[in-house]
Order: sequence, then structure tokens, then C-alpha cells
Amino acid sequence: MNDDEKIANSYLLNLGFQKLEFEPNGNIPPDFSINKKIGIEVRRLNKHYNNEPLEKLEFGEIRKIENFILNFNSNKTFTNTHSVCIGYSRPLKFTKIKKRIEQSLNHYVQNLNQNLEYKINENFKMSFIECEERFESDFEVMLWGDDNKGGVVVNDLKENIIIGLKEKEEKIAEYFNEFEEWWLILINHISSDIRNQELEILKKEIPKSKLFKKLIILNLNNTKGKTIHFT
Repeated sequence: MNDDEKIANSYLLNLGFQKLEFEPNGNIPPDFSINKKIGIEVRRLNKHYNNEPLEKLEFGEIRKIENFILNFNSNKTFTNTHSVCIGYSRPLKFTKIKKRIEQSLNHYVQNLNQNLEYKINENFKMSFIECEERFESDFEVMLWGDDNKGGVVVNDLKENIIIGLKEKEEKIAEYFNEFEEWWLILINHISSDIRNQELEILKKEIPKSKLFKKLIILNLNNTKGKTIHFT
């Protein structure tokens, strides 16, 4: 059971359901069942760019960039570590900017007393701040800025709820008739809470699901759910 499923599990237990099963049919839908009549799927509600979750870049290309900077050898002795601040947006490929990053690091090493920011390309920039102490390496990425994370919250919620619904509808389609009804629980990683005004907008603008009877959105910090009924 992953962290999102644990949040959903606590929520369902707090509702008082006694016959709650996790993965009743194994590693196929649903994630939970109630009284063997209700099938429940759980999914992270996260922001996407071109139908890919933002985390894909963070745990992929950005990690490669961080490791490259961390292991960069300047052939110069530093008393203190230098903090690297990076700003980025999508699309971004490490192999296409690796050489420019290396050139910028070398240039910075030769101009330590200057306040320099390097625009590597349209989607990546970096700057430096000397730390007051020495860590394990000469350079470490300590500040990140993801330009794709901004936006109007209710629009982000709407767009990514629709993505999650479509994905889960495709996943449960062949199992749909095995349960009397289906619920979808989304764990909100986009905002700290959904205000009542936002909920009313979502109820009006999210297309009615043909497979799920209701959608429940849970916050990370509590088990209070916001529900959208599709009946």
C-alpha cells in the first residue's frame, strides 16, 4: 500500500465501513472494495504537462542535472561549497544542455567574485551563491524553481481531475460489471485544500463520468473529503 492508498484507507475506515479490502482481486482493479459491492480506485491528483506528470522531469532529467553538478570537478580548491539555484520549464533534456552547463560552471569558477546568472537555454537557467560552510562537494543544487507549477489553482484542478478520470475509466472498463458501483478517490497534491467556491466550479465543469458513481478528493493533511457525485 503506497502513501496515497494509506490516506484513502484511513478515510474509508473513518467512514465506518467494516468489510473494507485492499486489492481484493490482487494487482488488478479495484484498489479497495467495500462489502464486495463497491469498487474503489485511488490515484494521485497531480499537475501534468503535455499529459505527463511534473514529477517525471523532477525525478528524471533534473536528478541527472543535480548529479552532474554535484560531481563536477573544477580542479580548484574551494573553502566553502557554492549553492546552485536552478530554474526550469518543459521540455528539457539533460543531454542537450550538458555541455552548456559544464561551460557555465567553468566560467563561474574563473569569475567567483561576480554575481552571474547563466541562461543555458529557453527552459533552463542557473545562478550561484557561496555558502558559509563546506559540504561534501564544491557545488550543490539547493534551490529549485519549476516554472510549470504556477497557474490558476481551480483550472489546474479541473484539468488534472479530467486526466485522472479518463485514465482510471480506461483501467476499470473490463472489470466494471464485477461491482455494483465504482468510486474514484484522488489524493490532492496540487493544492492544500479545495474551497467551496472551487468545488462548485468543478461540479459544473467536470464532464460526468460514465463509470464512476462519485469522485472523492482528499487532502494530504487530513481525511476530510470533497465529493462530486455523477448520478
